[in-house]
Amino acid sequence: MNIKNWNANMRLAVALALAMLLWVVSGVFSQKKEEKQNEKDKSQSLFTVQVQDVSASSYAKPIFVRARTEANRTVMVAAEIDGKVVATPAKEGAFVSKGTPLCELDEEDRPLQLEQAKANLRKAELDYQGALKLKDGGYQSEAQIAAAGSQLATAKSQVKSGQLAIERLIVRAPFDGVVEKRMVDAGTFVQRGSACAQMLELTPLVVSGQVSEQEMLAITVGRNAEVTLADGRKETGTVRYISHAADLNTRTFKVEVEIANKNALWAEGMSAQVVVFTEPQQAHLISPSLLALKDDGKLGVKVVETQQQLNTVKFIGVGLLGDDPDGVWVVGLPEKVTLITVGQEYVADGQEVKVTQAVSMNK
Repeated sequence: MNIKNWNANMRLAVALALAMLLWVVSGVFSQKKEEKQNEKDKSQSLFTVQVQDVSASSYAKPIFVRARTEANRTVMVAAEIDGKVVATPAKEGAFVSKGTPLCELDEEDRPLQLEQAKANLRKAELDYQGALKLKDGGYQSEAQIAAAGSQLATAKSQVKSGQLAIERLIVRAPFDGVVEKRMVDAGTFVQRGSACAQMLELTPLVVSGQVSEQEMLAITVGRNAEVTLADGRKETGTVRYISHAADLNTRTFKVEVEIANKNALWAEGMSAQVVVFTEPQQAHLISPSLLALKDDGKLGVKVVETQQQLNTVKFIGVGLLGDDPDGVWVVGLPEKVTLITVGQEYVADGQEVKVTQAVSMNK
């Protein structure tokens, strides 16, 4: 083969190789272009939803109770001895301190009886001391000494009774409170146990109301509560009592909240609004418009889960805790979740979607 023919063959071989290479490369680029076009077409065909990243927050559910104020204690203060009332120093409606006289009884001859009892006591003490000295000389028996001791004890008891009778001539307030009603007037004869006055203890003040069974189960003694009184003022109180037996007519349970009520500012029987805060728990605050119902009636929301660059719709059931001016509080979601906020009504569970991120709703 001459050189001229060999060069011609080489040029032909190179041309064929280049042609083959160009064909292969063009196929690869064409395939990639086709794949990109398919992806673009697929992306354009996916439904677009707007999402927001939502995180859980601590939420204490408020329980609202319609209530009324009650005195901490209501006591009928009674006389402890018989006698004629000679004075009633405390006026009705007056706030009095513990120990303040409410009624005063005629002393009659009680001071004289006390003096006689004291004289008998002095004689009994001398008799007993004399008996002990005679015992040392062998002139007194054990029986005689015991009799002298008995007379001494009786004399002491009579003196104590006389002193108590004098003390009980004045019926005193058993605690700081309000004299709600005076039961007797001067000149009235009262017997032991007869009421002299009715007293209310308004400091602290009790605010009581009725709650349902579910609400009762969510409240515990010692929980904080906010009380709004009839005049609009607010007081912070504490749950002090929860009934363990339901009212037979209403099937509700009594709850009592205690507030300070300094200076007995509020009276018994006033209407009030009580808000009791339950144990805090993790929950999500969302717009109520995002709630959806499955075919089986289950309440939930639609979220987006991202795996291998695929965004898939998922329905998650939730439970309602309470409402708020900014939305509703729900439980049942993961601590952090991507919530569909726009377009959720047009997508189904398991559907692949295209997402656009909105402002975070983290609180």
